[in-house]
Amino acid sequence: AIAAVDEASVTFLKKKRILVVDDSPICQKVLMKTLRNNHYDADVASNGKEAVDILTISPCIYDAVLMDLRMPIMDGITATRLCKDMLHLKNVPFIIVTAELGEEVRAAAMQACASFFINKPAKECDIKAVLNTFLSA
Repeated sequence: AIAAVDEASVTFLKKKRILVVDDSPICQKVLMKTLRNNHYDADVASNGKEAVDILTISPCIYDAVLMDLRMPIMDGITATRLCKDMLHLKNVPFIIVTAELGEEVRAAAMQACASFFINKPAKECDIKAVLNTFLSA
């Protein structure tokens, strides 16, 4: 006999999906490999505008966003602010992955509703710990 599976169980078993936003192909590759090694599905955007476009079309498919700060076309702070305010993605964690962690940068990102920071170069254990913290619910 086939047992019925409730929707909560299916949701729990579903892989979490992460959007990686970074203009560096090397960083993209490292982050994607780390995410796949830790059983996450992941997609890539090469700049903030591309991320906003992706999230405008499909706002509900991502469980978290890993966002670089300094990118051409649209930076990470602007993209985070647009996603949080205009796209109403207040419950999606936006985790800033950057080498720039001065107090001024941190304050600007927090005003844009960033959820957390990870220093570059990002270590697999740090990415895993932060994502587990935000996605364990």
